[in-house]
This record gives sequence, C-alpha cells and structure tokens, in this order.
Amino acid sequence: YTVQKTIVCDVLSPNVKAHLTVIAPNGTPACSTDGITLENVDATRDYQISLSEYGQYNISVIAQEDSAWKFSTKSYLEYSLAVVDGEKPTLTFQGEFQTELAVGEVLTIPQYTVSDNFTKAENINVIRMVINPKGMPIYINDDSSALKCEYTGVYQIYFYVYDEMGNLTIFQTSVTVK
Repeated sequence: YTVQKTIVCDVLSPNVKAHLTVIAPNGTPACSTDGITLENVDATRDYQISLSEYGQYNISVIAQEDSAWKFSTKSYLEYSLAVVDGEKPTLTFQGEFQTELAVGEVLTIPQYTVSDNFTKAENINVIRMVINPKGMPIYINDDSSALKCEYTGVYQIYFYVYDEMGNLTIFQTSVTVK
C-alpha cells in the first residue's frame, strides 16, 4: 500500500512542516518497505508499506507552521485503513457421527479440532447445539461430549465456529433415533 505524500502550505507562513505516523494493528509504528519506522517522519514523500497484519492501520499527519511564526498552529489529518480477514475457520472431526440410535442411547460427539489463518485455536469460539425432535434447542457445554436421546425422531446437530474477525463456519448433521 502506498501512503501518499501530503502537500502542505500556508499563505502567511511559508515554512510549514508535516509529519506522518502510521500505527499498525498491533499498536506499534509500521515500517516502510525500505526499513523506515513511520513515526513522525516527513509527510511530503510517499512511503510503501506491506499490509502484513489483519486489523486497522491508523494514519495521521500533523502539519505545523514555523514555530517562529507568531500564531503557529497545527492542522491534523487522520484516516484508517482496514485489512479484513475473510477466511473462515475450519472444523475437523477425528471420527464420524453416529447416524442411527435407539431411544435411551447416548449421542456422542466425536473429538474435533478448530484452526484459522489468523486466530489461535484457543481463541476460536465454538457453540455446539442439538435440536431434539420436539424442536427444543440443547446447548452442549465444553465439558460435555454426549447427550442422552430421550425421544424418537431426528436430532439436528449444529456447530457454530467463530474466529476473532467474526468469520463463521457452520457445520450441520443429523442423527435418527428410533
């Protein structure tokens, strides 16, 4: 991305200076591709930056009249650039779901792992829900991996997997209880 130069001028004070700061999503000053740390640098030239992090880059320019000028003032220009993660998290099971059970048997959820290109696995939200044949939603907490099937009919199983950027993966399957 090119952070373009800023042209600054003042009718009465010909000596105006402009300083640029670019803050990366991690809260530190960004570096240009030629190794310059972009914190209070000359804003009257272009800088190339690599958008290597997801999140918001904050760009600010401060223009100030010569301090020798009697009424020295500052002007501010601020904008942001969002780098969005559009990749959904993945959900991988280490086994298969049962397809048929008898009333009173236990529906076991296979072990699974989650991963994402940006969010660490421990920071990925997983909501597990089963809708029983009577239409009742049953949320399965993290400490459990099984549910006793008390009614005949179809149990619908849903996994909602969210990463930190809000991307969602939905997994759905069903089990028939006779």
